[in-house]
Amino acid sequence: MPLSEDQQNRFQAWATVRGVTHACPACALPELSLSDEIFSVPVHEGDPEFSGPVLTDGARMPLVQVICGNCAHTMFFAAGMIGMVQRGTAAVATVG
Repeated sequence: MPLSEDQQNRFQAWATVRGVTHACPACALPELSLSDEIFSVPVHEGDPEFSGPVLTDGARMPLVQVICGNCAHTMFFAAGMIGMVQRGTAAVATVG
């Protein structure tokens, strides 16, 4: 499912306030762009120092990708902290 216009605007506003630019940290070209989906990745639960981390289906983190069109460097941002998704909302695409 593509990002809504509201989600794209929220990311742009959040990025602007925090000084996130279109310049890629890897190649320095202004080729960064927001991907069109929110992805969900599994989150490790438990304390790895004592029992080892466990992946569960219930613990997932929604992320958005910013990808460089030149060198393919990819950055991930926590969509929930940006306000692009509401807490408890399932993300559409899953990874892992």
